[in-house]
Amino acid sequence: MLLEGSFGPIEDENKRGVIQKMFEASQRLVMMIEDFLDIPRIEGGKMSYFFEKVSVSEFLDEVVSELKRTLKEGDYNITSFSEPELYIIADKLKLRQVITNLLDNAMKYSPRGTSIHLAAKDARGKVLLTIKDSGAGIPKEVMPRLFKKFSRGNAFAKLQTEGRGL
Repeated sequence: MLLEGSFGPIEDENKRGVIQKMFEASQRLVMMIEDFLDIPRIEGGKMSYFFEKVSVSEFLDEVVSELKRTLKEGDYNITSFSEPELYIIADKLKLRQVITNLLDNAMKYSPRGTSIHLAAKDARGKVLLTIKDSGAGIPKEVMPRLFKKFSRGNAFAKLQTEGRGL
C-alpha cells in the first residue's frame, strides 16, 4: 500500500528503496510459511493444483527476470535457454516454487560473481531441465538422503548465508 501511494507519494528514493526491500523480505517470509504449510497437504494427498499449458521459454525468462530483480550488482550472472516451441502442462505456481528453490540452492553453494545457467530441452517427449552452476555438487554419500524431508548434506558450508526460501 505504501509503494502504491495509498498514503501519499514517497518521493525520497532512499525511503522508497527501504520500503521495497521490506516488502520483498515480507514476501519471502510469506512464501516460507506457505512452504511449511504445504508439507502436510502434500503428505495427506490434499494439495490442489491448477494445470495449464505453459511455454517453457517464456516461463523460464519470467522466473530468471524476477530473480534478477532481487540480486545485487555482481552477485550472479543468471541466464536461461529453452528450445523454441517447447510446452508443458503444469501448475505454474508450484513449478515456479521448485525452480526458484533449485536456483536458490545454486546461489547458496556457488561463489558470488559466477554464472548460473538454466536450460530446458525436449528429451523424447519430456522436458529435461538442467541448472549448471559453479558449486561443488552433491557428494555421492548424500544422494540417498536427497529427497528426505528436512535432510541436508553437511559436507559443504553455504557460501551465501542469506536465504531466499526452503
